[in-house]
Amino acid sequence: MGDLALHLLVTFINVALLPVAEHQRIAFMDNLASSNDAQVQTYRRNTSADASL
Repeated sequence: MGDLALHLLVTFINVALLPVAEHQRIAFMDNLASSNDAQVQTYRRNTSADASL
């Protein structure tokens, strides 16, 4: 029973954190879209090249 309880607890925590992770991903992408930093430009080039493969 202890293993099941631990599994359910971990599953609950993972599900609870999904909206936080999605918010962080969206904020990161918004930051990339609005930034003209050279490092960001390199990231954009690399990811667009990966996407076209």
